[in-house]
Amino acid sequence: MLLVEPRSYPMSRSSSRTRHGVLVGGLPRLARFSFWWRIVIATVARVMLSSAVSLLIWAALPAAIGWLPTTVASDSMAPRIRAGDVVVAMPVDDDDLRVGQVLLVDDPDHDDRFRLHRMVASDGTGALVLQGDANPTVDTSTIPRDAVRGVGVIRVPFAGFPGIWLRDGAVLPLVVFFGAVATLLLATRLDRRIIHPVEPAVDPPDADMPPDDNPPVVSTDNLPGATSPRSGRSATFVVLAVLACTLISTATATADAAFTGPTANPTTTLAADAAYPCLTKPTPADTPFFFYRFTGTSGTIATDWSGNNRNGTFQGGARRAAGSCETNASPALTLDGVSGYVSTPTTVAGLNVFSLELWFKTAPGYTQGGKLIGFGNSQLGQSSSYDRHIYMNANGNLIFGVYPGAAKVITSPVSYNTGNWTHVVATLSPAGMRLLVNGTLVASDTTVTTAAAYSGFWKIGYDNLTSWPGLPPRFFFQGTIDNAAVYTTALTDAQVNAHRTTGH
Repeated sequence: MLLVEPRSYPMSRSSSRTRHGVLVGGLPRLARFSFWWRIVIATVARVMLSSAVSLLIWAALPAAIGWLPTTVASDSMAPRIRAGDVVVAMPVDDDDLRVGQVLLVDDPDHDDRFRLHRMVASDGTGALVLQGDANPTVDTSTIPRDAVRGVGVIRVPFAGFPGIWLRDGAVLPLVVFFGAVATLLLATRLDRRIIHPVEPAVDPPDADMPPDDNPPVVSTDNLPGATSPRSGRSATFVVLAVLACTLISTATATADAAFTGPTANPTTTLAADAAYPCLTKPTPADTPFFFYRFTGTSGTIATDWSGNNRNGTFQGGARRAAGSCETNASPALTLDGVSGYVSTPTTVAGLNVFSLELWFKTAPGYTQGGKLIGFGNSQLGQSSSYDRHIYMNANGNLIFGVYPGAAKVITSPVSYNTGNWTHVVATLSPAGMRLLVNGTLVASDTTVTTAAAYSGFWKIGYDNLTSWPGLPPRFFFQGTIDNAAVYTTALTDAQVNAHRTTGH
């Protein structure tokens, strides 16, 4: 290879623009915006654009395999799902529907909409009862099973806002959004001359130079790294087109789903209440009379976590079942439905202001019912006086009853023999009887404010129910119970929901 030492040439005024491929005239402009800041800003812009495009693709791509993306247009499922989120629903078989799942269904109140709410129960006909997590009550309309489009499995936050703005004709947010996108696209080009420097052709030789000494004219159009304004603009337009197409596809998929609009009764949680971090020791403000977490691995004593030393005793086929909590290895109480229950240690006067609380779970389709918790005048066996109880009938409905001279009951409208954990609270006070399931008031009676006057014991999982409305086939409950408690006050809705959110 022949190496030729570079030679210096005098430069005319017209040739001062370039020298050996370096854009001399551009240096002052580059100095106005420092080298590193150009790289940093361009990199941040690329990351933001890439993240946005990835979210949009993640929201739209499942449609290719038959899943249904829909844009949430209300906060009825807050705080876990917000307006502007895109939720992707996966089709499921009817047998796979479970309480606690977030379902995308045909809205029974609007022909052109979907509804995205949580399944909280099924009624006696098999229809589904839904409720928005942010709504205080269940939806007024039940859902036939063939109206279910799928179960929510993917949530993409904020990805649906452009579609909502497009649907509503909100010009200003759209202008701001696309203006921000355009600004980011321009910002990605700030470092283009640093990463891909322009190598222009060397100027023609000056006329006053000797012909033999003129440097060669070099074209760099095909050199590696060479770019042009036209190619840079083309890349920008390609990125913008990809972003716009992704937005449109997401908006179209959502619009075809008619958007998930607000309903008269917005639903309750994104994941089923299968397991929660264990509920810690109650605060003194909750005034627990006793509180059983059924912790430990062996023995027949149910430790009272209230601090009142009212430890319970396991009777018959009462056992501990491992693993009712997600993050703590806390066992629960499992009952055989034949002889198992837990009783308190000493006789006490019956309360006229109280709350009963527990978590329970049956086998799916359980039809034997039984008493979950109650008060009676016998510590062992069947009581002859018995009320202040929550029990389940053969259909799985929950019943709260007291006896102020006659049996007074309130009943949940739907069944809870679903195989899923259910939180139930019943209260009696001067405000009347109230029954709350999974944090929602499902039944009440303001005319009943007292119970029977006698002394007795509390039992969990069993006692007499003879002559009570909705008499179940069994008095013994078969299933699993956790965090059973009695309080000497009527828990407020806020306290009930705090307990439910904390879990069992």
